[in-house]
Amino acid sequence: SGELNYHIFHYLAEEERNDEGRGPEYFKLVRNAAQERRANGEAFDDVEDFKDLSYNISQAGVTVAEEDSIFQYIKACMYLGNVEFEEGKVAGSSLVSGATMADFRKCCSLLGIDPDKFGSALTSMYVKTPTEGTIRTDVEVQRADGQRDSIMKMLYSRIFDWIVRILNSRLAGKGRDGRRASTALATVSLLDIFGFE
Repeated sequence: SGELNYHIFHYLAEEERNDEGRGPEYFKLVRNAAQERRANGEAFDDVEDFKDLSYNISQAGVTVAEEDSIFQYIKACMYLGNVEFEEGKVAGSSLVSGATMADFRKCCSLLGIDPDKFGSALTSMYVKTPTEGTIRTDVEVQRADGQRDSIMKMLYSRIFDWIVRILNSRLAGKGRDGRRASTALATVSLLDIFGFE
């Protein structure tokens, strides 16, 4: 097709190839597009495109620490996208499959959260009953898949919102310390949630 969606996932998958030995073909979110080419037939150069993105982000006033956090949380989405569930010991329950446990733990590590609590959040829900109050109940594999996908989308959306807040702050003339740094007026015409471009 000559175009990729969610470019940032492709860029970070290439970075993971260098850091962890896991490229785009490893991550479910980008696996099907790993062999896509530009309209002119050339391969995408995700490594160079990522360097350009990183440079442009810094030029927009995003600090190195903010950039690292942004990319870390997006990588967490990528690892979460690999997580699968299997039936639990109790009928109607589910748990993170052993085959994807390493990706689940990597996701939790990147987010700085407890794997046991996050696993429980993905595989259960709370129901309010008129007689027993609020009770925790297990969910089946299909429901756990849906909860994983919802959390991934919510996390990605919140990362994007955070970037917009950072850029709005910097465009409003506030420096990295939050104080007004300039009287110049700046604008952004378009910010692409599908690729952070």
